[in-house]
Amino acid sequence: MFVIVFRYGAPLETIDALKDAHYANPDGVFARGLARLAGPLEPRTGGLVVAEGERAEIEAAVASDPFVTSGAATAEILRFHPTWPPERAATDAVRHQGPASATVAVGEQGPASATVAVGEQGPAASPWRSDAGSGRRRPDGQG
Repeated sequence: MFVIVFRYGAPLETIDALKDAHYANPDGVFARGLARLAGPLEPRTGGLVVAEGERAEIEAAVASDPFVTSGAATAEILRFHPTWPPERAATDAVRHQGPASATVAVGEQGPASATVAVGEQGPAASPWRSDAGSGRRRPDGQG
C-alpha cells in the first residue's frame, strides 16, 4: 500500500482547471483502479491518495498525472504498512511478505480473532473490548 502526497505549486485556479484531467487520466491511479481513497488536504495545499499496487505501476501512474506533467504539483510516493484494523494488516502482510510469513503472523496475532470480536461485539466495541488481564475497558464501562 502507498500514500501519494501531491503538493500544489500553482495557484488553485490552475489546480481546479486540471482536476478533471487528473481524475480522468487513462494512465493514472484512478483509471487503473489503484486508488482506494483520495481527496484534497486542508488547508488546500495539496492532496492525498491511498493506493494499492506495485511500486512501479504507482510511479508510472503518478508520472503521467496532469498535476505533475504540467508542473502544477509535485508528488511524493510513500510506502505504507497498515497495522489497523488487524484484518487489514494481515491482508497487507499476505500481499507484501508472502504467504509463509503471513501465516505465522496470522497464527500469532490473528485477524480472525479481531474479526470474531468485531462480529460479536460490533465495530465500535472491538478497539475498546476488555482483554483479560489488560485492564483496558470501554469508556462506557460496558466491556
